[in-house]
Amino acid sequence: MSERIQIFSEQLRKYLPDDYSEATNIIIDVLGLENDKFYFPFAEMYYYRALSKFVETYGLDNFEQSMKTIEEITKRDTAEFAIRPFILKDYDKVEAVFQKWGRSDNAHLRRLVTEGPRPRLPWAKKLPFLRGDVQENFRLLKPFLDDPSRYVEKSVANHLNDISKSS
Repeated sequence: MSERIQIFSEQLRKYLPDDYSEATNIIIDVLGLENDKFYFPFAEMYYYRALSKFVETYGLDNFEQSMKTIEEITKRDTAEFAIRPFILKDYDKVEAVFQKWGRSDNAHLRRLVTEGPRPRLPWAKKLPFLRGDVQENFRLLKPFLDDPSRYVEKSVANHLNDISKSS
């Protein structure tokens, strides 16, 4: 599956404008209005994951535009793989975005705050503890321990499980 997503992302690069901001604005426009259902047929998953892969691969030097695009993709699917290179490059900047997303009414954005920085996210490169300190991971997760969304709660539990395996 990841190879297909990579190919789709490369094709996007081939056909979208060279200017990253322009390309991602087109992506955001194509996404359309936010969908509250969060149910999509399996084939559409490739579509969203390819968009995330595009941001992950080509957007590292354009932080603000990438966060805007990741936010819109996440409202419809997930971008936990796309956020990881940004966490590695400059966690302080990502943390500020996480603060905003953590207060969102959208459970998918709140989940990205807990799922994206998971130390042992399946099928992703392992991340070191945030700021090299397991306590930073606990601090990040604390506001979500009683989240009203089961989706977010499960992500917190998975993150805590990762920490238990790494400690």
